[in-house]
Amino acid sequence: MKKYLILILFVGLATSCSEDFLDEDANPNQLNAGAFWKSESDVIKGLTAAYSRLQPSQAWAAPFEYHYILPNYRSDEVARRDDVGSWIALAQFSNSPGNGVSSDFWFFNFSGIFRANLLIQEVPNIEEISTEAQEAYVAEARFLRAFYYFQLYKNFGGNIPKWEKPVSDQSEFFPPQSNAAEILSFIEDDLKFAQSKLPTSYPDEFAGRATKGAADALLGKLYLYQNKWSEAVTEFEKVIGEYSLVSNYAQLFKGQHDFNTEYIFTANFSADRENDRWESNYIGLHLLSFDGAGYEEAYPSDWLYQTLLQDTLADGSYTSRVLETIAFPNPNSISIWRNERYTYEEVHGSSSTDVYWVKFVESYEPYRWWSSNYNIPLIRYADVLLMYAEALNEASGPSVEVFNAINEVRSRVDALPIPASLSQAEVREHIRHVERPTELCAEGHRFYDLVRWGIAKEMLTTHGKRDASNFITGKSELLPIPEDEILKNSDWVQNPGF
Repeated sequence: MKKYLILILFVGLATSCSEDFLDEDANPNQLNAGAFWKSESDVIKGLTAAYSRLQPSQAWAAPFEYHYILPNYRSDEVARRDDVGSWIALAQFSNSPGNGVSSDFWFFNFSGIFRANLLIQEVPNIEEISTEAQEAYVAEARFLRAFYYFQLYKNFGGNIPKWEKPVSDQSEFFPPQSNAAEILSFIEDDLKFAQSKLPTSYPDEFAGRATKGAADALLGKLYLYQNKWSEAVTEFEKVIGEYSLVSNYAQLFKGQHDFNTEYIFTANFSADRENDRWESNYIGLHLLSFDGAGYEEAYPSDWLYQTLLQDTLADGSYTSRVLETIAFPNPNSISIWRNERYTYEEVHGSSSTDVYWVKFVESYEPYRWWSSNYNIPLIRYADVLLMYAEALNEASGPSVEVFNAINEVRSRVDALPIPASLSQAEVREHIRHVERPTELCAEGHRFYDLVRWGIAKEMLTTHGKRDASNFITGKSELLPIPEDEILKNSDWVQNPGF
């Protein structure tokens, strides 16, 4: 499903309120649930609307804020340029309940949940669809609901409402808060159902939709975040061998092969302007250097830079992971001007010592050079291999399977294999502070990794993150619940410290 047609479905508050202004049956011009959910094509439209919150909107910086700023600016991988106040506040752990970025993130994910709940409720009532197809569509919606809830859990904790169905009555406008155990169980139940009913693949015209492999991988990750190592291993083993790494690392992050053997689940973008749609993400423009005609909003941190420089071939030269991730003063380093490749010196001059991003800056055949049409990886196979290695190492110590999983990721770029003599603690440190940041940097994993490992404050400080002293353990791991939500729900309790 490469294109997300942005749909607004006013079908959730459909028919149970008696007031005239909410009585859609009385208004022949108002689409209601009973009139909409009639055919399989309606289900596809509903699914498209549910997926569309992964984009999450086409406001100029919205995809950059959702997919880059919120997950990456708090990590030790990314250094910021001081520009937008709400972005700075997130990066320096001074954000308030009124922060627009975190409030929008809350809204986008909960609106995705609302749309998924509509599907879960309405699809079983469409008589022209077989029971088997109904179950597959509901499974897809439940996967999306689980994904959106996991996004919310990672950022706001369990102190959030649990919506199991669309709002149908005014009495449901003000739900109680839930708790971590209940939210995690809810996500787990959705993913187990999705596993049992989702297909392993789709025809090309529906590429990008959630598959059984995506449900397996996300459930494994859910267990990993709870330190349920054996359960995580079991789920990741269902994925191992069903996908494969793309041989050319350079093709992963610019849209040349968006639906590839490594991408398990993605947020889909397109250069297609059919029917005046606009589905670009603009992330490349925000990361592109000033010298390259971009906004230069963020940089690789010095710690990440030094870590990447350790990723070498047998002859001591840098791997493609390094050269395709950062632009730095080196004869073999490339940099980007607009959407074209040049040497680092051609773009930045012979005296420059600054480090810039290459990863996520280029875009293959965009509508405009600045528009960025590539898909954003949300779950990819390299991450699954490293999570599997981590879980297995924690469950039973280093083993052939642990080293094979790590070295499969390394061998793709011809990096030297790690020795099989490493201890459990050494493997743990390698995964945490070498392999994951080198392979997955700026993909939105690092901050959440530091939090789940319980070492966020320590690592942010040790790795020299600016304003790390503002991080307060027990507070800064989460975002504040948006101010508007607290004002509307008088019984709600704000997250600790805010």
